[in-house]
Amino acid sequence: MLVEVRRSKELPNPTRMGPSEVIWTKVEEDYKNNIMSKLRVWYGWAKINKIRKREAISVIFENGKQSPERTDNFIRKMQNTVYVRHQTNEEAKDAKDSNRMFTEYTIFMDDKVIRNSLDFALWVNYQADKNYVSTAELGIIEKKLRTAYMKSHILYKEPDPNFAKIQIRKYSDKRKEPVQLELFAASDFK
Repeated sequence: MLVEVRRSKELPNPTRMGPSEVIWTKVEEDYKNNIMSKLRVWYGWAKINKIRKREAISVIFENGKQSPERTDNFIRKMQNTVYVRHQTNEEAKDAKDSNRMFTEYTIFMDDKVIRNSLDFALWVNYQADKNYVSTAELGIIEKKLRTAYMKSHILYKEPDPNFAKIQIRKYSDKRKEPVQLELFAASDFK
């Protein structure tokens, strides 16, 4: 599919791409853009094994195309997938410069900031994607991640009911000053 054109007098302003003076043509650019718009993103929970010992939300971005069987096999090894979407053009721009087939971002549940709070982990994932994904789709992703987690952790409950609310207020983009909250009502001390 790559098209190579040699320098000739009919072509205006050829770009020099090494000793063979290759010019990237419109056909090749259209081909590259078509592939980039079809890259996918997988959301799920990381599979725990002898290498990966920490539970985490796993978001895997595809950086290039290979056979669908190999891609699906790799993703099945890495995570329990709950949702798949296509990358936006803005997200696909990062894939052009990558030298790996996949890029994974994880949100560890036992992180010292998250502290096993499912609500806060899902909020962090929401904040990471809010500039690229519609609010409706983010709601679907959050619901599917929560459902999958609750199916595998039947007895789960939030470690502290106020923790996620405090952390969300603390790390919210809108607040610049430190957060001071009253955790107890004045009537509790009478």
